[in-house]
Amino acid sequence: CKPVQIVKRVYTESEFERRRQSLIKRWAQCQPIRMGAYRGVVMPSLARSDTKFGQAWQRTAERWGIEFETPLEAALSVMHPSGNSFLDAALLHGKFPMMRDRFCTEELKIQIAFDAAIKPLLDDGEVVVQWSGVRADESDKRAGYARFACDERDPGFLYNFLPIHKWTATDVFALHKYFGIKPNPLYLQGADRVGCMNCVLCTKEEIAQTAARWPEHIEKHHAWEKKVRLASRWVHWMSVGTESQAWMRSQLGVREVTWFDEDEFTGEEIAMRKRYPVNLGQEVRLHGLEPDVQRIEWSGFYGP
Repeated sequence: CKPVQIVKRVYTESEFERRRQSLIKRWAQCQPIRMGAYRGVVMPSLARSDTKFGQAWQRTAERWGIEFETPLEAALSVMHPSGNSFLDAALLHGKFPMMRDRFCTEELKIQIAFDAAIKPLLDDGEVVVQWSGVRADESDKRAGYARFACDERDPGFLYNFLPIHKWTATDVFALHKYFGIKPNPLYLQGADRVGCMNCVLCTKEEIAQTAARWPEHIEKHHAWEKKVRLASRWVHWMSVGTESQAWMRSQLGVREVTWFDEDEFTGEEIAMRKRYPVNLGQEVRLHGLEPDVQRIEWSGFYGP
């Protein structure tokens, strides 16, 4: 058995085929937006070119420099394994990782390590102790981790051990120096941390440093963005029309809320009023309708 085993999450053609079939089925339908300011608004089909939206999207496609009749065609064109696990994950999710949806960590690190290295040992009846270099001073969340704890994925057989949890960064580099181990070259160039370039958690300063020192990575990200945007229904919906929110709010207007409060000096009851803009998705009142899900024609949603 080799002392070090390197594993990698590989997204297969069958996974992309399942995603393609899902797009073909779902993008042909009119779908409601599920969250945010537009929640509840039903959006147009992404598989038709004979609608107002479809015709406007074709102008977007021309601006992007692509030749497809519909957003669905564009999405299917990139829905194939690229050979890069991160890009493949983004294509299958139809978006890049975000602060509250870091599927990259779960799929490309945690789950593949468990499936490829840990689970086979557990299946053989072994007790596994997983070592990690997490340190308490890296974040408040990590500071709350126990140094040794049972892993709930297989209680009694799988444990997590954080041997350097209480160490500082200075301690780590001091040990490197003691044993004559050179640190990652990026640290010697002034980087605060080493990981994905650029991680969704990085700062604007780190992005600026990447652009200045390694512009090829920014160019690579730009090329990836052009692919992933084709797999995102949200990008397609929002890619046409730039005055939608302002125009829509002008049609919806505002709602006035009145409540009564006691004057702190006179003790008299006084009326208090405040005007709120009507929510675009949840509280639309076009044509006097107040359904749970408001269906708005494309021309109405994006403006005259």
